[in-house]
Amino acid sequence: MEFTGVYHKTSEQMSYPYNENQLIVNIKTGYDVKRVFIHYGDPFDAGILGGKEKWTGKREEICYKKRLKHQLWWTTTLAPLYKRCKYYFELQTDKETWYYFEDGSYRGGASYGWKNAPVFYCSLDESGRSEHDAGLGEQYYMVPDFS
Repeated sequence: MEFTGVYHKTSEQMSYPYNENQLIVNIKTGYDVKRVFIHYGDPFDAGILGGKEKWTGKREEICYKKRLKHQLWWTTTLAPLYKRCKYYFELQTDKETWYYFEDGSYRGGASYGWKNAPVFYCSLDESGRSEHDAGLGEQYYMVPDFS
């Protein structure tokens, strides 16, 4: 996978409210990525306390893409039930699948050690503004972890 082409941050044009109930999420990838899925859901679906929670989220393919000069721009609209959402991406090439989280990328399934990896998080307040409108968003670049 061409990791230099993958880019997402949880603010500005990459993750923002469309209206008071919907959230737009975008990701850029290289041309080698053929399919993108987003795994998303409420952060508290698995419970709140105890440490034995297992959050998986709902898996949905991102079908809308635009060809840029050096990258593909993938976009989807989510409707978080409680105006809060956590998510991560599944990126598929012809030969491999990578999972993209807040702290980088992982290859393979949960048995490969990413089941507790940090996911992206965004919430909408009652006015439909995201927490990122106040400048609280962070910027993340994908860096492969080959260890």
